[in-house]
Formats: sequence, C-alpha cells, structure tokens
Amino acid sequence: MEKSLDCYHQIYRDQCIVVNKLLKQTRIAYYSEKITACAHDQKSIYKVAKHLLGDRRSTTLPHTGSPSELTEMFNSFFINKIQYIRRDLQTDQMHGIDQDIDTSSVNTPLERFTHSSEDEVKTLIMKSPSKSCSLDPMPTWLLKLCVSVLIPIITAIINISIDSCRVLYLSAPRYDHCLRNQHSIQTF
Repeated sequence: MEKSLDCYHQIYRDQCIVVNKLLKQTRIAYYSEKITACAHDQKSIYKVAKHLLGDRRSTTLPHTGSPSELTEMFNSFFINKIQYIRRDLQTDQMHGIDQDIDTSSVNTPLERFTHSSEDEVKTLIMKSPSKSCSLDPMPTWLLKLCVSVLIPIITAIINISIDSCRVLYLSAPRYDHCLRNQHSIQTF
C-alpha cells in the first residue's frame, strides 16, 4: 500500500514540474509580447518592468519625533548641499578647470531652429499624458479630442515663436496670479 502512495506522490510531483514549466513558458511569452508591443515607449516599458519586479515602495522619509524636526533636517541638508556646490564651484574656478574643457568638437553654432511640422506637434500632443492642472487654459483630454481642428493654430504659434525668439505670454488672470506668487517666492 505504501508503494502505491509513493507512486502517486511521484506522479503528482512530476505533474507539478510540468505545470510549473508551462506556467513559466506562458509568463515569458506574455511579458515578451508586452515588452515588444511597447516598442520605444519608455513609460510603458517602465510600467511593465515595475509590475514584473513588484511594487517595493517603502517609506523613504527618516523617522523623526515630529514634523518640525523633519523639516529642520531637510532644511539643513539642502543648505549644506548648496554650500558644498558653491564651494566646489569656487575651487574649480580658482584652479582654472573651466579652461580645460575641450570645445573643439562643436563645429556648428546653433543659430536657428527649424520649424515644427503639424505631424510632429500632433504626435507630441497625443503622446502626452491626459493630466491637467487648474492653470492649463484647456484640459489635455479636451485638447486631444479637438487636436485635428487646433493643430494648425498650435503649430503656427510654435513656429511664430521660433521665428520671433519670443514665447507667447498668456495674460489670463490665473496666470497673473501664478506669476505674482512666483515673484513673491523669489523675493523671499
């Protein structure tokens, strides 16, 4: 009786090995197909890789007693970082490191930009994520819906901006508010 149980157990283990091999082959084929379908879309490849590796997020903030202690730690870190960078820049300038940079590889100066085509602009718009901000003049999802109508206008604005070396300033109230806040932060 015991030999027949051992025989069934061995058959079961052999079958487990076969099933595991089939599962592995299926997974390999599935993810290979997914990665191939992503082609050159780095964002999609990253999502597939993240799914394969598992979401290993952990709290990256240091453990502190209070939020004010944590903010002081961040403050000190960035102040020290800025001081190190400034010190290193001054040391580099004193030693003449800037003079050691080889600029002979630059043969042609960048004197003008080429115009963008409607296809280039449309591709960029359609590839952009459909996220929006309250400061956007138009939500991205709506822009994507109306892209065939708006693409000549948007392309013309881009090309005029390139020709004139000026960026269009949108003087909507919310942009003015944003710029005022940015100015007050910079003068702080």
